[in-house]
Amino acid sequence: MDEIYQCFVVVDENGNIISAQQGKNIIATDPYDFGFLNDGEIEISEWKVVIEKMKPKLVSREGGDAE
Repeated sequence: MDEIYQCFVVVDENGNIISAQQGKNIIATDPYDFGFLNDGEIEISEWKVVIEKMKPKLVSREGGDAE
């Protein structure tokens, strides 16, 4: 089983991730727009945030979801 990673992100008006803090059991040290739990670290430049059914969601710039 993969370990759970926290990811706190700041996004622009299009959902592109500007900055992020991620790791195991971290405490966000800066203000953030959204927080996610992932099965591992993600390559920030490959993902963006969209709002789907009133919930934020990480999606690949290629179109896939973060699992």
